[in-house]
Amino acid sequence: MKCNVFIFFLFVSQFSFAQNCDVEPIKHLMQKEQFALVYSLAERLMDCNLSKSDKEFVQFNQAKSSLELFNDEAEFRFMQFLEDYPNGKYNRQAYLSLAKLHFRNQDYEKVIAKLSNINHYDLKPNEVAMYYFRLGYSFFTLKKYNEAKLAFSNIGSIPFTYSELTNYCLSHMAYEDGNYAAALQGLKKLIDTPTLGVISKYYITHIYYFQERYMELLDFAKPLLANSYNPKRDKEIKRLIGDAYFNLGNFQESVNYLEEYLLENSESSLNRVEKYQLGLAYFKLNDYQKAASQFEDILINKDSLSQFAAHQLGQCYLLQDKKFLAINAFKYASEINFDFNLKEDAAFNKVKLIFEKQSSFENAIESLEQYLKDYPQSINVDYVKDLLIKAYTYTKDFQTAIDKLSAQVSLSLDQQVIFQKLSYYLAIDHFINKRYDESIIWFDKSMDYPLDNKLISLSSYWKAEAYYLKNDFIKAIELFESFNRDDGSILLDEYKQAHYSLAYAYYKSNKFRNAISWFRKFIKFSVENKKKIDAYFRLADSYYMTSDYNKAQKYYKLAQEQGDFDVDYAIHQQIICFGLTNQISKKQSALIKLISDYPNSPYNDDAMFSLSNVYMSKDMQEESVYLLTNLIKKHPQSTLVKSALLKLGLNFYNENLSDSAIYYFKSVIKQYPNTKESKEALTALKNIYVESGNVKPYFEYVATLSNVDIDIAFKDSISYAAAENLYLNQDYERAMLAFENYLEDFDSPIFKLNAHFYKAESINMTRPDLAVNDYMNVLEFSNNIFSERALIRLARIEFKREEYGAAALHYNKLKTIAQENSLIRETKINLFNCYKKIVDNDRLVECAKEIIELDKVDNELLNDAMLIIANHNFENSEFHLAKKDYQLISNQTQSKFGAEAKYQLAYIAFLELDYEKSEKIIFELIENYFSDFFIAKSFILLADIYKEKNNLFQSKATLQSILDNYDGDDFKEICLNKISVIDSINEESLMNSKNDELIIDLLNDIELIEFFEEENTLEDE
Repeated sequence: MKCNVFIFFLFVSQFSFAQNCDVEPIKHLMQKEQFALVYSLAERLMDCNLSKSDKEFVQFNQAKSSLELFNDEAEFRFMQFLEDYPNGKYNRQAYLSLAKLHFRNQDYEKVIAKLSNINHYDLKPNEVAMYYFRLGYSFFTLKKYNEAKLAFSNIGSIPFTYSELTNYCLSHMAYEDGNYAAALQGLKKLIDTPTLGVISKYYITHIYYFQERYMELLDFAKPLLANSYNPKRDKEIKRLIGDAYFNLGNFQESVNYLEEYLLENSESSLNRVEKYQLGLAYFKLNDYQKAASQFEDILINKDSLSQFAAHQLGQCYLLQDKKFLAINAFKYASEINFDFNLKEDAAFNKVKLIFEKQSSFENAIESLEQYLKDYPQSINVDYVKDLLIKAYTYTKDFQTAIDKLSAQVSLSLDQQVIFQKLSYYLAIDHFINKRYDESIIWFDKSMDYPLDNKLISLSSYWKAEAYYLKNDFIKAIELFESFNRDDGSILLDEYKQAHYSLAYAYYKSNKFRNAISWFRKFIKFSVENKKKIDAYFRLADSYYMTSDYNKAQKYYKLAQEQGDFDVDYAIHQQIICFGLTNQISKKQSALIKLISDYPNSPYNDDAMFSLSNVYMSKDMQEESVYLLTNLIKKHPQSTLVKSALLKLGLNFYNENLSDSAIYYFKSVIKQYPNTKESKEALTALKNIYVESGNVKPYFEYVATLSNVDIDIAFKDSISYAAAENLYLNQDYERAMLAFENYLEDFDSPIFKLNAHFYKAESINMTRPDLAVNDYMNVLEFSNNIFSERALIRLARIEFKREEYGAAALHYNKLKTIAQENSLIRETKINLFNCYKKIVDNDRLVECAKEIIELDKVDNELLNDAMLIIANHNFENSEFHLAKKDYQLISNQTQSKFGAEAKYQLAYIAFLELDYEKSEKIIFELIENYFSDFFIAKSFILLADIYKEKNNLFQSKATLQSILDNYDGDDFKEICLNKISVIDSINEESLMNSKNDELIIDLLNDIELIEFFEEENTLEDE
């Protein structure tokens, strides 16, 4: 170093003072790499009068010194040099120097451009290797591998600084080209090198993976993982080791490493093949749930891998007893055409499961028939044919199954048995849905193949019930008696019910003695408490109708003692019986009990009126007057009010209290004109005035009445009596005309109310629609004796004509005045139905609450009402109340009401994020309930659950099953929209899967620029 400094000062002295213009010192300084001195000396020499060659020499060496000194103007000086000397002596070296400069700056495009200006034949031997290395490396970095290989190949076996790096680059390009043998040969030479040895081992590990040399892979990979040379590569090595163990059949080790890989971070993932392998490893280890999760993720494209994965997925589900899910998996596999044997096996498994799971939304019959059509040569054909025969029996689509059987030229014995069953089931379905004519037809068809005696008896029984509900009591009686005579019927549950129904048929036919016989038989062995009580009532009614009042009272008493329902009616009827048998004391006691214990009974006003008569007969006027006054006060809408007013007037008349009597008589006349009571009151009023000897006030009062004409009153009475007589003799056509003439002949007919009512009743016998106007005229007279019957007739007519608003209006009025429990029950039930039809939800809920309070009500109606209330609570977020009712309904019925309740329970569980519970409830619905609508709706909810669980395959398959099998467009758009969303997610997942291949860019793991530090560092001088 001291020597260098001495030389530096020597030359400075010489050139500074002597101002020597000799260029020779530059040569010596360049050889000694004294670039700073060269740069300074060249700067001074530029002022000398140098020859052209010396000037070129000086300018080139100054540019080169600038390059070696890392001066910013180095590129400028070389470019200026090349411009000044385009054909200069040093051009080749200038371009090589510029290439070195650009290579140092990693500007590889410029490296290639500069080197392209050099004729490689002009290169000196010591320049060849570096020339081709820089050219090849630049192409390599720019991923122009063909050009890079060509450049590197020209280096040959020339030993130079970057021989190992050249080998690495060539090996890397062979690796990426899939030429693993060449890559492996090159990389093995680098294993022991300090800089490239470790990265070479990573390459070799990958190459062994692609060459399926799994044992050698493990020998290389496990030490790499243990030493963790490159922690970033550890999770990838775990993935390779896991795959290797899988291919060597060591599934437990495979799972261990792959699980570690996936747990490394949330972004770790496997490609579709590896997912299949991991799923298969789980399957081999009997972990079917985890296996299924992997297989499900593969089912994005319908390719060969998906076919194998779907088939394996079906096996997983089967081994977990998830048959519904297995159906979707096998169906998916059966729709892919890559492997025919796998396709057929999947189709076979699918139809077997559909048959077993009749609750599946797939149609078992159609699926089995399609299999036989698609695979006529299959070894499973006979087995599937047997399933098809059985499927006809289990189907819910009875009509379709019957149509298919009917299309056969002839039926085998087994098929005849099935036809009998299906016809019976179809008939029952029609019966349940109140299509009684259709049910009778199919009960008859069921008996066309009389192979099952039990079904013959049952068909006879239910056919009788259908005729009964059609009000064809004669035919019903015939069939019920035939059923009861049948030897096998006694063993059936319907045998007892047949006694009950037969008794009712006789009762409805007014054949009360026969009804008595069958009600007594039913009571003898009945264990159903409610029906037994009802039988007591009807038996008592029958005895009553045959005038056997003592026995009637006995059975009314038995019904009363049960205390379950209609107790007030039982007491009321006993009162009548006591009256008819002259048991006044018992009648009085019963009346007192009815009045005191049942103040809200529709018979309460009648009891008060009757007891007042009893008191009157016992000369207990004060008690009688009290009861009549109380009746008017407590029951102002009662039809007995006018009779009570009349009774009070007569009582005061008999007591010679004329003023009070006149008050009550005038009240009757004013409030109830054109009634019988009004006429009697007017007669009594006349008697009072006549007896007083002063009739002038009477005539003055009568003159104020618009509806009374003394002169024509007699004619009016005769005309009315004639028409009424025709009605009482059941000559309804003539009676209708007579009442019509009576109403037209008199401007203010005295019996206008009666005439309109009896005219309406006469018309109602044959043409109910034409009776409406007369019933409406009856209602113009407030709270008359016919109001109840007119309202019920009107409401029934309007309800039948589907005029639900008008029907609701009249049922509401009827509800306030109805005296009979049966009418009150009918009113509440049909009001419920009316509000349901006109969608008046607020009133509907109120009616539903009244329905569930009724003593006797059809179970399905009760469930309907409870469902309305439950839905109301649900809509108001009262989930705890809604769930209670939904649970009760779903436990009571499998009809559409039960299905809706079950669906709502599943939906509430879904809203509460309890997906397992929701799924469990849905499968219970699918397997046990009979509403296609709510089954389809539950499938949509099930698809949502699967989506929330990230099981997109099952979600889409479930939605597709609705599109394929549900008849109707209710859910088509919903399903298509949901499938579209799932497809978008799957497409994104597929793109991510394609980006996750195992060819890893190991080149990024090493900073190759570090290999060029010797070119980038200025040596000490």
